[in-house]
Order: sequence, then C-alpha cells, then structure tokens
Amino acid sequence: TWRWDTDDPSSSGMYEYGLIRFDSIFGSGAGQIPPGATIASATLTLYIENGTVAPAGTVNEVTVDWSEWATTWNSFGGDAGVQADEYGTLVASTPVTGASVSTNIDVTASLQAWAAGGTNFGWIFQPAVTDGVAVTSSEGATVANRPKLTVVYTAPAVPCDGDEDCDD
Repeated sequence: TWRWDTDDPSSSGMYEYGLIRFDSIFGSGAGQIPPGATIASATLTLYIENGTVAPAGTVNEVTVDWSEWATTWNSFGGDAGVQADEYGTLVASTPVTGASVSTNIDVTASLQAWAAGGTNFGWIFQPAVTDGVAVTSSEGATVANRPKLTVVYTAPAVPCDGDEDCDD
C-alpha cells in the first residue's frame, strides 16, 4: 500500500505524502496515447484500503522529477519534505468515503496539459487529516485493485499524402 497522513506514529508524527505517476503514457507505441491526440476525459481510480474522512487531502500535479525507488522525505525536490514549489496545479480534493472501496479522481486537466507538451511528473497526495488514507499500490496482490488510469481521447487525423492514405 501507499498512504498519506498528517500523523503517522511510526514516523514520529511526520506527515506522509503519496506520489503516483504513470510513465510513458504518450508516444506511438501500443497502449500509448498518440502525439496530437485530443484528451476528452481522464480518470484515476484508486482502491481505498483504509480511509474514513472526506476529504482526506488534496491532489496536485508534481513539478519536480522523482524516482519510485530513490525518493524519500529527505530527497524529494530540493529540500527535505514537500515544499510549495514542488507541486503545482490543484487537481482535486481526495473523495474518500470509507475502506474497501474504489474512488475516482478526475485528472482530465492534467492529461490535457501533458498532451499539450507539459511534463508528466504525476500527482502528489497531500494529507489534511490525522486519519490517514491507505490505497493499494501497483504491486498489490489483487490486480483489479491496483491504481488505474482511464483516458478517453480522439487520435489525430492521418494526413492524406498518397493514394494509399486517401479516400479517392
């Protein structure tokens, strides 16, 4: 699991922030959103394992690069902890309604910005309450409960530059 919380006793009362990113979502390969596509909608679905307060925090776009394997409280961004210059656009308040449920977060604006040339550093989940939220990670045992990004888009038109591409 991964989580966000303002009061984690195992961390001596330090805040916990959640980070998530879907790498390589744009490109010309199979399963990627093609360059020039128009994003109609995008939804991030998370499976909540523990969460009882709504809203439990906020979701913002991340403005600094980070690594799943190397990022810690002391190494995120330029200074220890999460600083205001390390996150950007507010995406949503996290709509947590309990445990053992899925929740959807509208991330359309983020995908539209990234499709228009912005940099995808993912999202940061900032805690607002002491009753933290735990969600299933990409390594969760139940595949259906892993984070899912659903994107509806229109592919760019194929230019007509020869008889094989054109409808004469």
